[in-house]
Amino acid sequence: MSNKIQGSLKIMSLPDVLQWIGLAQKTGSLIFEKDKEKKVLFFRKGAVIGANSNNPKDKVGEILIRMEKITREELDQGLIKQKETGDLIGDILLARGYLTTKDFITALESQATQIIYDLFTWKEGEFIFQERLPAARTIPISIKVDFILMEGMRRIDEWQRIKEAFPSLDIILALEEQIPEEEEDGDLKAMRNLVNGKNTILDICDQSPLNDFETCNDLYNLFHNGKITKKGVRSPHEITDDDDVKRLLSRGKAFYQKGRFADAIPFFERIMKIQPENKEADRFLTRAITAVQNELLKTLGSPSAVLEIAKGFRMEDAKDLSVEEGFVLSRIDGRTTAKEITYISGLSQTESCITLNRLFEKGIIRAGRDKEEIRRRTRPVMARETLDPKKKRMTLDLADILLSEILLDLMKQRQTGILQLMASPMDIRVYFHEGSMVFATSNMESDRSGSIMLRKKKITEDRYQEVKALADKENMFQGNALVKLGIITPNDLIWLTKTKVEEILISLFGWRKGKLRFFETEIQGLDIIQLKLIPGRIIMEGTWRYFEEEEIMKVFKTWDILFDVVETPPLSRRELELTDTEVTILELAGRKKKIEEMAAATGLQRLEILKVIFGFYSLGLVMISSLVDEDRKEETARALTETKERWEEVRKQNYYRILGLDPGVDVREIKKAFFRFTKEYHPDRSFRYTDKEILDLMLNIFLAGREAYEALSDPKTRKEYDNFLKERGEGATAADFQKFTRPNIEVSHIMKAEDLFNKGKSLLFSGRYVDASEFFEKALELVPDDPDYNAYTGLALARMNKDYRQAARLIEKALESDSKNADYHAFLGEAHLRYGKKKMAEEAFAAALEINPRHIQAKREYLRLRSKAK
Repeated sequence: MSNKIQGSLKIMSLPDVLQWIGLAQKTGSLIFEKDKEKKVLFFRKGAVIGANSNNPKDKVGEILIRMEKITREELDQGLIKQKETGDLIGDILLARGYLTTKDFITALESQATQIIYDLFTWKEGEFIFQERLPAARTIPISIKVDFILMEGMRRIDEWQRIKEAFPSLDIILALEEQIPEEEEDGDLKAMRNLVNGKNTILDICDQSPLNDFETCNDLYNLFHNGKITKKGVRSPHEITDDDDVKRLLSRGKAFYQKGRFADAIPFFERIMKIQPENKEADRFLTRAITAVQNELLKTLGSPSAVLEIAKGFRMEDAKDLSVEEGFVLSRIDGRTTAKEITYISGLSQTESCITLNRLFEKGIIRAGRDKEEIRRRTRPVMARETLDPKKKRMTLDLADILLSEILLDLMKQRQTGILQLMASPMDIRVYFHEGSMVFATSNMESDRSGSIMLRKKKITEDRYQEVKALADKENMFQGNALVKLGIITPNDLIWLTKTKVEEILISLFGWRKGKLRFFETEIQGLDIIQLKLIPGRIIMEGTWRYFEEEEIMKVFKTWDILFDVVETPPLSRRELELTDTEVTILELAGRKKKIEEMAAATGLQRLEILKVIFGFYSLGLVMISSLVDEDRKEETARALTETKERWEEVRKQNYYRILGLDPGVDVREIKKAFFRFTKEYHPDRSFRYTDKEILDLMLNIFLAGREAYEALSDPKTRKEYDNFLKERGEGATAADFQKFTRPNIEVSHIMKAEDLFNKGKSLLFSGRYVDASEFFEKALELVPDDPDYNAYTGLALARMNKDYRQAARLIEKALESDSKNADYHAFLGEAHLRYGKKKMAEEAFAAALEINPRHIQAKREYLRLRSKAK
């Protein structure tokens, strides 16, 4: 087993990391890095024994001063001595008698908790756990992870309260006038010089000796008690809702006359939205756009010139790039033209020209040679697998469908194969195994391992060129070249590969044009690593990065939109891994809160809420709700009538008619038809309705469609069916064929039981426990010893609160067959918990976590039980 584990806080949250270390009783160092900040936590047998940070506010000497245990002069003397001897500052201060051992232990504990609680505010960052510790400390401390988790979550709640009062760090604070001296408490005295009517909250945090949480908490208390007030917000120059047409035109023309055409365009565009008939604004807008395009063409020299990173430019030197600039820069690889950048970025031609002009102005990119010359001179990269056209099962245009919808459909249908996405010159391939996304590859230089390391500032430009040269010379992957050069270890290569794959997948959400083709083929034996990816996080991150307000509002139409939370979402909680904030937003959406109300409740900006909700929408977690109760009743009644009519049609149709096909179609058309049919009638996709009768009818329709698909996609059965239709006529129904073939077909108990079990699972996940248990029990009658059938039957009984002993007995029987199944242990824990047997439930959840430390249900319930026990 590897002694080093690493990852990203975007994928694995801090509580998850700490819980894993605590439960596994790990000993070692946990290192976090974000931008230039670095924090290290030290553990022994799952408990925190110390911490360190390169943030001056986190130094133990500063903490001792804030505790008023030493003076600044004493600390300075100690630091001078430290430079001479290299001893730890604590040892020096103790030896000089400046403080007691007790005070120093308190300071070390305060330092560790301060560093940890600050980490709770990190939304992103990289971490690595190494099973080794530095030299032993003079004075060890020990803080239990359980305590840290509880206090950390409390501080997160405090942050929410603070953010409600101060939604932006750009708010300027000022003292209330004429506060009597006797009313100046310690907090106010400490903040008097910082709260001066000029400093923003961010400025105050930077200048305060306290950490950010303590500073903001003090500011909140002062504000809440009426001692300080908000004076305004310092923000960059921007267009506001209060600007009228006259003011917008004046500002736009001022920029235009100064030759700042890109800055002028937003003002004229805003006028055209308000007054589409405004000819003066339209004229200036056309001129400004033409000027921007001409400026780019003049710089390029040729429309087919490729774009290159400027010579001598280093990625680590890129500062304050916009989202558009960062994305465009990531696609520039010495082979892509400006026109192709526009095509694959999803930006308008004008936006693309403006972005490229800015990158030219900053000296980040330059124009290269003609595209045709590059094509003649470029040596092909390492070969990829050849995709067999005969195995192509689907072709779609990205302009007609959301990428998230395609990914979810492939996952729900448990497909195995390769999804190819093409937008010249890009060719991206996503690999699926039984419905799981396991890998992705790209033909772009910018998506190779060395380029990603360079963008993440893990290597310099010089080292990147070494990696590239070695990979090209020996025709190897850049990841292997990084290992060979000693830049990373083989263990690091796994992290890098996963990061690269995630970045490729996330970048696909920036595409607005392109072709999608799915090839149904085995991926075993291909030169790929099957990774455990979290599709929910990838889709959330992709929509967050690449969908902005204007595009989202084309779907949502209004800021006052309301949502319904889907009862049976396409992905499981394990596949989603929502953050605590996202869970809160989802709960608010389920309570019919508007976006403005969610922003007020969470302290986030409206746009942030909008983007999170759009991520939920893309994942099928929420659907748009515009119906009041009466309208909803009418909608349900109408849907019930339509579904009944459809079911009656299906009962009278043959297999071809059920799927909307004509006899004689090829297998490819049959699969496409079933793909469309599944999207409409699959029980897991019936999100709009909760009415039991509608859901039952839709389940029946789906099963009839699946039966038709299975018969028509099997050559032998289809031949038999076609002969049957010739004999009986196309008016013969599916039921007629079943009667015709029943004497000749003997379906095994196992097949029947599997079908019953799958129906039961669909009902269970829809919250229909009584109906689910009936199907599970029928499956058990046919195959009594199947562990899945026993476990799920027990779970259904437990959720019905029907028969605890029988529920526990069935799940325990499943565990006798498969004791290493974390789900079974979690099911047993749920059964115990529902009947008040908390100790037994805790043991069951602990057993599940031993097998799978990231089991969401077991983790949540175990921590909740442990916290209550204390």
